Order: sequence, then structure tokens, then C-alpha cells
Amino acid sequence: METAEILHQFERATGKFARAAVEAALARREEIAPKLLRILEETVDRAAQLDAEGDYMAHLYAMFLLAQFRETRAYSPVVRFASLPGDLLYSLCGDFITEDLGRVLASVCGGELAGIRSLIENDATDEWVRGAALSGLVTLVAAGQKSRDEIVSYFAGLFRGKLVRYQACLRARPGGPRLHWLWWYQTRLGGGQGSHFGETRRQSPSTAG
Repeated sequence: METAEILHQFERATGKFARAAVEAALARREEIAPKLLRILEETVDRAAQLDAEGDYMAHLYAMFLLAQFRETRAYSPVVRFASLPGDLLYSLCGDFITEDLGRVLASVCGGELAGIRSLIENDATDEWVRGAALSGLVTLVAAGQKSRDEIVSYFAGLFRGKLVRYQACLRARPGGPRLHWLWWYQTRLGGGQGSHFGETRRQSPSTAG
């Protein structure tokens, strides 16, 4: 399958996983990676326009494949994508945020944490994106790319003050989302128990088929 046809099959939702196109893309890594990066960057730049089309899917295939490739050039555009306004972000990718974003961030960050931390610590970042970013840190520990002590120390710093403004904002908004995700991932690393939560709005492709 030629590259143009692969990208064409990724572009629109059809109700079916484009397995043949994904397998062809995996076999053409060097050729297709720059094109996938361009798709992701254009999605960020034209997010509202592409969302209005209603069935655009290429950005999701791009992120899954770039994560599979461990493509560190995708780190910055993935962080930019995750920084989009919440309503627009969920319309574009739905349950990708709660189910897959953390693993994608861990796969493309190359062990560099500044982008992930920027999502966690930015008061304007969507609540569930912040949880996914924390999940990415736990994934890095599980994969042996970061030490447990380093990430637990970072979490402790969040509790001690880096999220003070955010917690003050929550106290001013009764009924708003809480820091459940931070408690959950802290207990994950400490051997405690927690619960998973998230809301599906649009099914995203998965290379698991």
C-alpha cells in the first residue's frame, strides 16, 4: 500500500479499524513518520475547523503510530494537542484522553519530563488531561525509564504547593472536579488502591484491534 493511500484511509472515521493501513504504516516507518508529525501539527493549528467536519480521525492514528515508533519529535505536538480547550479536545478524540494519552506521552517523551509537567501544573489544562499526564509518569516508572523515588518526590512536591492555586480554585467551585487523579497515581506508586474514571465520547482507534 502506497503512503498516500495509507494516509487517505486514516483520514475519516468509517466505523472500522484501518488495520491494513496501520500494518503498512508500520512497515514504512522512516517514510511515514514525518507525514504523521505534519498531520498532528496541522490538527493543532486547525483544530476547530477539523472538529467541525465531524469525522476526522487522522490525528488519532498519527498519535498511536508515533507512540509505537517512540518518536520523540512527536512530544511537543502531542503536548500542544493536549493543551487545547477541553470541549474541543474531547470532541476531537473522546476517550483517547482518559484511556491512551498517558501512554502516548510516556512513549514519545524520551524520558524528558518538562512537557508532561507543564500539562500537570498548568491551571488552564483540562482536568482529565492532567490526570493522563500523571498516568504517563507512572508508566515511565513501570517501564523502568524513571525511578519510583523521582516520581514520588515530584508527586510530593505537587501536594506541598505546586497545585496550591488549583486547589484554591476548586474550593471556590463546589462540585467541581477534585484532585482524585493525584491521589490515585500517588497510591499506585505507593502500593495503595484507587479507582479509575473517565468518560467515553468518541471511540478512538487502537492498534490492539
